[in-house]
Order: sequence, then structure tokens, then C-alpha cells
Amino acid sequence: MRGFFLVLFFISFFKMFSQNEKSFFVENNNKYVILLDNDVEVANKTIGSTEMDFFVKKDDSNLGYTLVVSKIFEHEFVEGDLLRTNYEDFFLESCGCEILNKEVVENHNLDTYRFKIKVDKKGNKFLGYNDSFVFGDFLYNILFLALEDDFYKYRERYFEIMQSLVVNGKTTINGEY
Repeated sequence: MRGFFLVLFFISFFKMFSQNEKSFFVENNNKYVILLDNDVEVANKTIGSTEMDFFVKKDDSNLGYTLVVSKIFEHEFVEGDLLRTNYEDFFLESCGCEILNKEVVENHNLDTYRFKIKVDKKGNKFLGYNDSFVFGDFLYNILFLALEDDFYKYRERYFEIMQSLVVNGKTTINGEY
């Protein structure tokens, strides 16, 4: 309950100071809050035991980047255990990508297990990141993809988005608080 009030306070505080180009997106069930560009297109979808929020940023009608926040309900992972399990295999089974690098990243409100990934879809090459963590009953995956040629143009924006992410509470991927 305390976490819920912290999220509400955070939203109220930052709404007073929000910038013209950005605003906060609050997930339907108040599970997370994230600062996004005002001109992103938003869509939601549920597939099986996964809820997904899609955010697409266009640049002069061309794809800028895609951000997908997934909450997976049915999984075998527990809070603080992604580094000690077969999570990488689990991720590779569903991503259709190549992992270029992996690291633990300390963000403002939580630590994530980050993969830098490469995807080749129908002749288009994408680079991106996937940040993962477990909080409560949910496995969160935050996927960021941009065309390979534009990746470095949008990479810093992704880092800013990750620093703005507030989950209803604080978690970590390695069991340390």
C-alpha cells in the first residue's frame, strides 16, 4: 500500500513540473509510471499470460523507436533470481534475436538485467535493449528497438526513459536491496 501512495505522490509531483514535450504514462492497473514523449503512439495487447503496452515514436512519419513494456504473469522466476537461473535461455526462446551483450544496470528506481540485442526482420536490421526484472508476481521485460542506422540517435532517450520508470515499489534482479 505504501508503494501505491509513493507512485501517486510521484505522479502528482511531476505533473506539476512536466515538460511540454513529455508526459507521464500511468499503466492501467497503476503497476508502473514512465515519462514518454507526448507524440508517441500507444497501444495495449494481452496475449495469454502477458500484458503489453506498446509505444511507437515516429520521426517525420518514419519509425523512430519502439518501446514495449511487458508484464508476464506465468513464469518460473522469482524476485532477485534472474542472474542465478536459466533466464537467458527463456528470453532467447521468445525474442528471435541475437544477444550482443549483457549486464546488470542500476536505474533510478530499480536494477535490471539488460541485454543488448540485434534483430533481423524481413530484411530490416534493428538494434535495441531488453531490460528485465521480477517484481511481485510479474516478470517485466522492457524492450527498446530502433533501426540499426538510427539506434545511436535514440539510445540516450531510452536511457532517460529507464531512469524515469517507477514500478509500484522497488525491486532488483540480483537479490540485494
